[in-house]
Amino acid sequence: MQVADQDRNRLLGAGLVLLGAAVAAVAVLGPFVSGVIRYRTSPTTLNQIIGGDAAALAVVAPVALAVGIGALRHRPWARKPIYAMVGAYSLIGASVTGMAITMAARDDPDSSATVVVGSALMTAFLTAVAGYLYRPLFRHRLARLAASPPGTAPLAHVRAPGRHTGPFDHDSAVTVR
Repeated sequence: MQVADQDRNRLLGAGLVLLGAAVAAVAVLGPFVSGVIRYRTSPTTLNQIIGGDAAALAVVAPVALAVGIGALRHRPWARKPIYAMVGAYSLIGASVTGMAITMAARDDPDSSATVVVGSALMTAFLTAVAGYLYRPLFRHRLARLAASPPGTAPLAHVRAPGRHTGPFDHDSAVTVR
C-alpha cells in the first residue's frame, strides 16, 4: 500500500471514529437515554427522534467505530465501507441542512440560524471529504474516456482477483477493448 493511501486511510479512520463517538454521544444525551438534550417538538416527532437515537446507538455508531478502527489498522475489509459511510453521512448532512433552511424560510418557531449555519458547514465539510475520497475514481474514469480514439469503445479495466491492495491501487488492472 502506498504512503498516500495509508495517510488517507488513517485520516478517514480517525474521522469515522470521531463521527461514531459524536453520534453515540448525541444519542446518549438525547431523549432516548438521559434527556439532557431536549427538543421542542410534537410528541410524534419526538418519538421519531427517540427511534433515530436508538438506531444510532444500535447500528450507526458501532459500524462507524468498527470501520474507523479497521481503517486505522489498515484492515482490507474496512476499505469498501468507508465509501458508503462517508457518502451516507454527506447525504444525511445535506438533508438536515435542507430541513433547517426550510424551517427558517417558513418562520418555524423551532428554527435556528445557528442550526442552519452549523449544518451547512458540516455538510460542506463532509462533501469535501467525500470529494477527496471519490476523486481518484472519477479522475481514473475521465482519463480512460479521454484516451479512447473517436468512434471506439472506451477502455475497460478488469481487476485480477486477489491482486489489488487498496481502493486506489490501479497496478493490477488489465486493459481490454
